[in-house]
Amino acid sequence: MASRKNFPSGIALDESFCNRTKERSVVKDHIAHRQPLVLISPRRYGKTSLILQVISENKLPNTVIDFLPATDIQFVKNAILSGVASLLTELLPVHKKLGQKILDFFVNLNPKIVLSALGQQVELRPQQSAEKSITEALLGLDEIAKTFKEPVVMVMDEFQQIGILAQYHTVEASIRHAVERSEYVSYVFSGSNRHLLSQMFNDKSRPFYHLCEIMKLERIAPEHYREFIQMAAKKQWKKILSEDALNEILNLTECHTYYVNALCRQLWKLEKCPTLHQVQQCWILSVTEQYPWIADEVGRLTPNQRLILAALAYQPTGNLQAKAFCKRTGLSPSSIKSVIKPLLERDLIYCDDQELYHVLDPATLTYFKSISAFQFEN
Repeated sequence: MASRKNFPSGIALDESFCNRTKERSVVKDHIAHRQPLVLISPRRYGKTSLILQVISENKLPNTVIDFLPATDIQFVKNAILSGVASLLTELLPVHKKLGQKILDFFVNLNPKIVLSALGQQVELRPQQSAEKSITEALLGLDEIAKTFKEPVVMVMDEFQQIGILAQYHTVEASIRHAVERSEYVSYVFSGSNRHLLSQMFNDKSRPFYHLCEIMKLERIAPEHYREFIQMAAKKQWKKILSEDALNEILNLTECHTYYVNALCRQLWKLEKCPTLHQVQQCWILSVTEQYPWIADEVGRLTPNQRLILAALAYQPTGNLQAKAFCKRTGLSPSSIKSVIKPLLERDLIYCDDQELYHVLDPATLTYFKSISAFQFEN
């Protein structure tokens, strides 16, 4: 039970949420002042947990819309209408006159308040265009929130998916029209494709240009994880981990949120406080569980892309077009240059503060380390 509480496989809230004090303050401030925020990080860094933790701490009505499955503008319209309807449903028991206001403000969206097994629920079924429906639904939500002085939060997750739709420009313009006029709805956009999100919010030709502040979420600092893990160890075994065991957890996972939780879930199943050797064994087990995903990801790469990943797993490197790295990989500077961009855009590698390139995913790193030693030694 303790492993599931402290190291969940999904959303981490309350006692399972580790630190992020500065980040929570930034998100809270933007929500409080109704300033739209874009939260960007690679997959499984804890973006959604961070947003929901701030919302939970401040007890704010909210809805989270996941655009990852979005295939066309109709999906986007339906997802937004569903999100708005769920927020209105949440507010219904609180405000007695809300029902009539919904009928007034959403007249073009064919609003209905129906009685179900779960109580009253709001339905919106417009007959007009998707673009107009999106704008009117979001503006109507703001009018409702303003009328009852009830701040609400609209979270749009994996927002970059909108940018690859055929009609992305009109969808973005419809959403922006509502966001920049919002007084009581706070918008938080988040996503895992840094390249696509940067295009959406930094390209002058795109509707979202300079609409939001961009916040890039980094990994949790080792010192914060040290305290968090040791507190969990005291609860579990009435003693703390040895320095060797704790350091190995942080080294193997590289403080990647998903992998810290995955490894610790395995360790917290043990009857006694884990040793260094047990940490290493459990890590191999955790990585093995990721092999189907790793194999699928690796299978999509070109031979040169796999070669670069193996070389960086063997040794993180600064100038990838330098003579030493070219000699190690057997690739020309121009070939390496053509490989690096897609690897960065797909978040398979990253460049740290010292301008060294690394494999981003710790499990993928372990996989490539197992084959890179004999490939590059001698």
